[in-house]
Amino acid sequence: MNFKLLTEPISFSTEMSIANLVSTLISIAKKEVESIILSVLNGTFDYEAFSFANESTGLTKVVGLYMIVNRRSKKVYLGGSVDLAQRRREYKSYLNNKTKVYKAMRDDLLKGEASDFYFVPIVGFHRSSITGLTTTSEQANSKQLMSFLDLQVEQPLLEEYLNSTYQYASLFYNEKTIGTFTQGSAYGVDHLIVVQRVNH
Repeated sequence: MNFKLLTEPISFSTEMSIANLVSTLISIAKKEVESIILSVLNGTFDYEAFSFANESTGLTKVVGLYMIVNRRSKKVYLGGSVDLAQRRREYKSYLNNKTKVYKAMRDDLLKGEASDFYFVPIVGFHRSSITGLTTTSEQANSKQLMSFLDLQVEQPLLEEYLNSTYQYASLFYNEKTIGTFTQGSAYGVDHLIVVQRVNH
């Protein structure tokens, strides 16, 4: 299992280019997630390679998917970020402050230690390789990219993984897919606008 960094230019300017990117990300993620889960279950996962104690390299401003793996419980979490290095730092901080960690992970954190958790990048692409976003604002671009990851990549993956027919569904910390955002909230409105832009 190796982090897959897409090196080709990424365009958000046409429906076809977005569809191709979605297909590529989901295809790679499915293979990697399955590989990670199987290696965790059969005891061959290289935990030390993904320890929070290690320095993070090559993930700054990389947009992509990651997993959190718990060595003790064998449970996993699938997430996405517009900056994998930043998300890794956030988790390192959250795991050492038990009130901030994702609630589904809290029991395992309280039963064990922060060092039971590992951050595993799966697939991504560098912000500098992107063209065709709808704005020049860094903050607005981040929201557009996060919406893209949430609703076009993570959601279909989690719908499959959290389905009761999926044999490893019980291993996921994720309790639900990326659902409908609260209507009227700024965050929800931003997401809806971006989804309309990339889908139409």
